[in-house]
Amino acid sequence: RWTLQKSGWNLGPLERERLANLPSINKRIYEAHLMKDSLAAILDRRQIHVATKKLHEWIRWTWYSGIKPFERLSR
Repeated sequence: RWTLQKSGWNLGPLERERLANLPSINKRIYEAHLMKDSLAAILDRRQIHVATKKLHEWIRWTWYSGIKPFERLSR
């Protein structure tokens, strides 16, 4: 649980290993984790035109993911 709440750059070796095994255990939770980290990276961008393009791509990804909380967030 705590591993999923951390940013990718803030993970230790054991946490990285656990996260690497997550797709085989629970693909939906892994995809949600990737979406969370991707959104954080998009919002951290300095170039507004690049951030806007990436945000639109991220929104499309959430629509097709089937993960309801992210679908609601993207509206």
